[in-house]
Formats: sequence, structure tokens, C-alpha cells
Amino acid sequence: SRYLPTNTSSFGIFWVTLLALTLGAGWIEVLGLAVADKATGPSVGTINTILGGGLLGGLAMIAIALGTVAVNALNDYTGSLSLLAAGIRVPRVASAFVVAVLGFLFTLYLNSGDFAGKFEGYLLFLSYWIAPWAAVVLVDWWLRRQRLDPMRLVSFSALPSGLLGLVSLVIGFLVSLPFQQSSYGEELHTRYPFLPINVISDNVLHYADLAYVVGFVVAAVIFWVGSRMMPATSQEPM
Repeated sequence: SRYLPTNTSSFGIFWVTLLALTLGAGWIEVLGLAVADKATGPSVGTINTILGGGLLGGLAMIAIALGTVAVNALNDYTGSLSLLAAGIRVPRVASAFVVAVLGFLFTLYLNSGDFAGKFEGYLLFLSYWIAPWAAVVLVDWWLRRQRLDPMRLVSFSALPSGLLGLVSLVIGFLVSLPFQQSSYGEELHTRYPFLPINVISDNVLHYADLAYVVGFVVAAVIFWVGSRMMPATSQEPM
């Protein structure tokens, strides 16, 4: 990490990170695995039932509520940073407010019925952006690996807008839509037939999902061609 001294031990970084993850989350995941066979309904209600309700169940519900607030505060903040990194130069407070409003509106949609199913489908649908994003990151590293100035990464104001990367990611994601196979995409296509989501997967590929491959290839090609066409002086780290 650029926030650590250059002489920091990579061995020490690995073990500190591993221990932090294990102590912070590993034990609760093991506990969840141990009681998974007792889960017969919504996760929050199941936890309350397993703990027998009462004071212990109430404390668990408070912990879940506070944990949800803490996690979503981080989600809101990182989402606001993503808007800024995309070249939208607005105050951080305004960016965080926009992300919070969008998140709240989406929460209302999820609570309209079958929350768990809708949320699971949405997370799967959302994962399709990862392939084009990875393509942009890998191509950017490949093109600039010998001209990378780590000091420029420290100054946010010195970084370029990243517009080419954003355009490549969005186009890669959009082109992958017909190749996707997700329940959330199916719902969107049913509600808005003009959206070509799942159509090639359903009608041509016999429900096979090639969206990750298509999104990766399209985003990589667009970003590579765009980067080669840019003036050499502007080819700086993303």
C-alpha cells in the first residue's frame, strides 16, 4: 500500500491482514456455519429464534442494526468516492448525499416484497460490472506498467478524470446485458421489454451465461484502443 513505508515487511502485512480478518469475521462465520441447519426463515428472525429471544435476542438485534448502519455508512462513502473518481467534481458531502438518496430509493424497492430474493438477484446482476472493470484495470496496468509514478497516486487532484475507463466499463457492461442470465435482469426485461437483458442467453445460448466473458473482452478492447489513440503525454495512471 502507498500508505506504508517502503521498507515494510510484506510477510508482516500478510499475517497482520490475515489475523485481522480471522479475528474480526472468521469466528462469526464459523458460528454461522455451525447453526446453518437451524435456519428455517429470514436470517434476522432465525438469529433471534436460535438465541431464544429475550435479552440475548434483543441484544443481537441491536448489534445487527448498528452493524447495518456502520456498513452502509462505509458503502455510502465509498460510493461517493466512486462518483468523484469518475470525474464528477462535486463536494464530497454532495456526492455522499446523492448516493444515500439512490440507496434509500433502492431500499424501498427491495422492501416491496420478497426482500431476500430481490436482493440476491440484484447482487448477481450487479456482479456483471466486475468483468469489464477488471479488464480496464488490467489493460491500464499493462499499458502503463513501465511509466507508473507512484507519487502521482498520492495526490487525488493530480489524477486524470478516468473518463476513458468509465466509458469502457459502461459500454462493456451494456454490451454484456443480452448475454446475462439473472432473475433481476429477467424482471427488468419483463417490465421494460425494450431492454435486451438475458435475450441472447435465453433464446440462443440455452440459458448459458457468457456476460462476464463478453463484458471483459469488449471493455478491454475499447480501453486499449482508446488509450493508444490518446496523446502520449496524457497516458498517466488511472
